Amino acid sequence: MTITLIAPDGARHAATLPYPDAIAVAVAGLTCPGCKAPLRVNCGAGSTVEDYATESGPARCAGCRVKVGTLEVEHNTMFGIAEDRRIYCGPWRVF
Repeated sequence: MTITLIAPDGARHAATLPYPDAIAVAVAGLTCPGCKAPLRVNCGAGSTVEDYATESGPARCAGCRVKVGTLEVEHNTMFGIAEDRRIYCGPWRVF
């Protein structure tokens, strides 16, 4: 999975998931314009699937909730995001 923060000025910054199942990603070298803390970002409501393996949504600071750009996530998927969701969230289970 590749996570990128797209700043309002169009600059792209790599983001990392600090540990599995974390609720926010860390963006090294940036600080939040609102709370001045090291930038930890999560995606707000309204994420959209851009293509087969990429989705994006509004990025907000995990601390003060100020909008800091757009978060873009490129998933490692063989069949695509929509098909993965149908399988994982549907009535079928693979054991």
